[in-house]
Amino acid sequence: MIRKACRYFKGSLISCEKGIVPKSLTNGEVGWMKKVPCVGGDEGIEKVGCSQFQGFTKEEIDKMEAEVKKSSERMKRISQFIEGIREKCKGKEDVLGECVCPECGKKLKYRVSGYNRHIWACCETDDCINFME
Repeated sequence: MIRKACRYFKGSLISCEKGIVPKSLTNGEVGWMKKVPCVGGDEGIEKVGCSQFQGFTKEEIDKMEAEVKKSSERMKRISQFIEGIREKCKGKEDVLGECVCPECGKKLKYRVSGYNRHIWACCETDDCINFME
């Protein structure tokens, strides 16, 4: 949960940007991850203190949540695109094709593997659709 997480947190078993290993804040006791302030969440569980904790501002949280929403919506559109390609290529072996990119409208090339039906796709626009299942 972003709202109450620390901006310096990088992972549960490595040190944060300020050099603190989260597990060390609780001496590694059982359930330590729920007690460190680094990741937020877990309402009702008493957190240990950290001298370097710094949360995010409301503006930062709003921006991150908007980015997550935008990314989720994009993923839904791309998932629908993938399913459309799968349906179009059903029963065919090693399909190579081109279509209009559902994101930017330019040319997108794709390949559907005859081995495992995974799809590779790449749009001609930089930073647009480019993936491999």
